[in-house]
Amino acid sequence: MELDSASVDHVNDEVLATMRRNRVRGALGALPGPQCEALTLSYLGGYTQREIASLTGTPLGTVMIRMLLGMGRLRALLAAEGPDSVDQESVDQEGERP
Repeated sequence: MELDSASVDHVNDEVLATMRRNRVRGALGALPGPQCEALTLSYLGGYTQREIASLTGTPLGTVMIRMLLGMGRLRALLAAEGPDSVDQESVDQEGERP
């Protein structure tokens, strides 16, 4: 069965998105629990910082600091892995990494 170019592009996009999600989830898992919780609730759960403070019984300022520190650590962890190796050029036409 042959795939047309649009189908191959769609499959490549899905593979790249999955690889990026896995990379970010791995980095999130390496964060201290409170930072991971705050970032997960915010970015994956869609909660505001005020809502996170209420849900977790944590002062708003503490939530804000946890998110700030967590984003900094997340950025450092992802940067330590090297440049984003998960890009369109790294996936060939068959959807495999070279």
